[in-house]
Amino acid sequence: FFRMNPQPLLTAHDLAIGYATGKRGRKSIAEALNLDLWAGQLVCLLGPNGAGKSTLMRTLAGLQPGLSGQVIVDGKSLSDLKPVDLALKLSLVLTERIETGNLTVKELVALGRTPYTGWLGTLTNLDKEKISWAMEVTDTFRYLNRRMNELSDGERQKVMLARALAQDTNLILLD
Repeated sequence: FFRMNPQPLLTAHDLAIGYATGKRGRKSIAEALNLDLWAGQLVCLLGPNGAGKSTLMRTLAGLQPGLSGQVIVDGKSLSDLKPVDLALKLSLVLTERIETGNLTVKELVALGRTPYTGWLGTLTNLDKEKISWAMEVTDTFRYLNRRMNELSDGERQKVMLARALAQDTNLILLD
């Protein structure tokens, strides 16, 4: 018997997204956004370039503040969640090319386990299993010891997806 969580994983109430433009100025991209994301759902957001899809993703993930409204993640206001608590609840894969320094693929995927490892970053057997599983399902084992800067954009995206899967959250936002 599968019982659904009685509350959505993520809710937005009257959310306005956009950018601050200097002192008290703002450029609104979209307003009055309301949504509920439930466990087991696959939701696709379609729109033309420049419509605000990435801005919405960054706002829902807490990387960018909303102009107004509220985002609730697993029953708690996004603004009340500490970064580590948020990282236990949702993971995010952006389309932007993120500079990863000299990290190998395995090291980058292992970063998905950071919310569970504490400040020392010591991986348990469970952490290692999650990393291996994530690399297996994304077919990224073949890049295991390659440096991230040696990968194509498509290969990098697969590795970033593996990192998000290794993070083992109930909600994954894919831009």
